[in-house]
Amino acid sequence: MGDEKPGDIAAFPEKRADYHVGSGAEIGVSSARYAKLGYVHTGYGSASFLLDEDDEASFEVKTDRHQVFVDLGMRL
Repeated sequence: MGDEKPGDIAAFPEKRADYHVGSGAEIGVSSARYAKLGYVHTGYGSASFLLDEDDEASFEVKTDRHQVFVDLGMRL
């Protein structure tokens, strides 16, 4: 938390520790077709917001993204 007062409009800091990791696998279905399965996790950091002066009403926002994908394709 910074110098915010209750009721101030809060924003995420400009500099955050972001990361993006993933994994996947691809298999050949035929000579020209394939199937792919993967997972990607992106973490954009978090921020805390103060709602009252007693620090009793505050909340934290975590902005993570989890993505699972399936891809079917054909090579030309």
